[in-house]
Amino acid sequence: MGRELGLDELKKLSTKYAESKQHAIEEARKVVNVQDVEHLENAKELVGDKVEKVSESWNAQKEQFYDKTGVRPTEQQAQYDYDSDNNDDEYTRELELELQLFDEELDEQ
Repeated sequence: MGRELGLDELKKLSTKYAESKQHAIEEARKVVNVQDVEHLENAKELVGDKVEKVSESWNAQKEQFYDKTGVRPTEQQAQYDYDSDNNDDEYTRELELELQLFDEELDEQ
């Protein structure tokens, strides 16, 4: 929990999940009536494939924006965004520590 997945890893996991789900339903079918869950077996689209399509669409829209406006992110902007993200994490930790200290002070009163 709480970790990022790359698109390739997500696609592998969603494929493995679909295969496992199909196998589980096939095995259960030998023992019980699985009519109520058969619709789960016929997935329309894997999560990994859907995410890939959304990502491709987003990238195409982003390129259109760049082409229409002539604005493109620079290396300096990318570095600033990276630094900001890291500073946000540090700032969040500082706020959490301050809140914890404040809570402790309230408990003592």
